Parts: sequence; structure tokens; C-alpha cells
Amino acid sequence: MNREMDRAIEILRSAIKSEEAAAMKYLELAVKIKSTAGKDLFIRLAMDEIKHKEFLEKELNSYLQDKKSCPVEIDRTLIEDIVPKLPKSGYAIYQKEEVGELEALQAALELERKSVETYSAALKEIEDKNMKELLKRFVEIEEAHYTLIQTEIDSIKNSGYWFDFMEFSVEARG
Repeated sequence: MNREMDRAIEILRSAIKSEEAAAMKYLELAVKIKSTAGKDLFIRLAMDEIKHKEFLEKELNSYLQDKKSCPVEIDRTLIEDIVPKLPKSGYAIYQKEEVGELEALQAALELERKSVETYSAALKEIEDKNMKELLKRFVEIEEAHYTLIQTEIDSIKNSGYWFDFMEFSVEARG
């Protein structure tokens, strides 16, 4: 194998591990937070990361079996479709005292920031057209995740809502 292919394989293996770790972290966060809407967000993010891992594995298998990259089409995600519709002023709904959820979102934001940086750096190293397209697409998807999470964080400080749904407790107040 040539140096370019070796580097591509290394990038893909690393990205697969990162996507798997991110999915596991999002599922962990979904279990730990109280908000149903927050749980849904983290589960959606985990599902996206699992799909990312599958696309990356397909590309890795192409390199290992065929000694070349293959064109991989990745459909727009629900999150990518939501992000352009978010108002600039924030949108999420949270109870200000629920600091645990803010911390969960900050951890998620850091994961997405690192993903964008990693894919962007890898993009600069690779010449293969198909691999470049795959990495560009992953940068776009991870940037959409980042934007959604940042919007949630921005809004936590100003309201008690998750995506226009006021949270409430069904427990009796005494």
C-alpha cells in the first residue's frame, strides 16, 4: 500500500473509534439527565454517530478489500434539517437550576468541536477525491450537531424550554 492509503486507513480507524465513543457518551448522557426532550436529543445524536460509524466502516472496508476508496453518499440528517431553521437568539428550553443538563450539553459540544477539528485536519492530509468528499460531508454533519448543541446551551441561560416545549413535572407538589 502507498503512504496516502496507509494514512487514509489510519484516519478511518481513528474516526470509527471516535464515532463509537461519541455514540456511547451520548447514550450515557441520555440516561443521566432528567429532561425527556434532552434525552431525545442525545439519543438522536447517538443514532447519528452510529450511522457515521457505519459509513466510515464501509469506506475502510473498501480500502482494505479493493485497495481504493469508494464514493459514499450520506443523506442529510434530521439535525442538519433542523439547524437552518433555528432562530439566531436560541431555542432550547431548560430549567435554569438543572445544571446537570447544561454540563451534559457542554460535554456534547466539546465532542462535536473535536470531531469537526479532527475531520477538518484529516481533510487537509488526504488527496483521494472520494475520501475528501466523505470527510467534507462529515465536517458538515458535525458542524450541524455543534450548532444545535450550542443553540441549546445559549438558550438554557434565558428560558425554561427545550425546542418550544415547556417542561413540567407530573409529581404532586406539597
